[in-house]
Amino acid sequence: MDFKVVALDSFKIVGKKANFSTVNGENFQEIPKMWEAANASGLDGELAKVSNGQIEGILGVCKSTMEQPTNMDYWIAVTADGDYDEYESEVIPASNWAVFELIGPMPETMQKGFESIFTEVLPKGEIKMSGAFQLEVYTDEDPMAEDLHSQIWIMIE
Repeated sequence: MDFKVVALDSFKIVGKKANFSTVNGENFQEIPKMWEAANASGLDGELAKVSNGQIEGILGVCKSTMEQPTNMDYWIAVTADGDYDEYESEVIPASNWAVFELIGPMPETMQKGFESIFTEVLPKGEIKMSGAFQLEVYTDEDPMAEDLHSQIWIMIE
């Protein structure tokens, strides 16, 4: 998989957060359900209104830590400047990111993209993950479209 490296200053995300087990791939079953509920409720449109556009699009933000190795926090979020009572927020530190371009329908394309990164790209040693965050970047296109453009951003050293 090809990627480009992008350097970003720290940024804030705001959105809805949930915690998922990663045991037996439970997160791969439950996160798409979170997106279905968010799309049905109009959350993506509401978040778009508060986005500062630092990263264009709606984000799926994964945070894994050594303190909770079998769980992960997951946000449906946008980059934003302010604080909003209805959303949770997190500041993501300045970092370099490996950005992978994906084309295809969700959630299969995103899940296969992560699988390829973790089983093919990272073991080659070209890049080394650092930090706890990975980003999924979505456009406002039809999520089931065969030509949907999305990205995976991996925090790297």
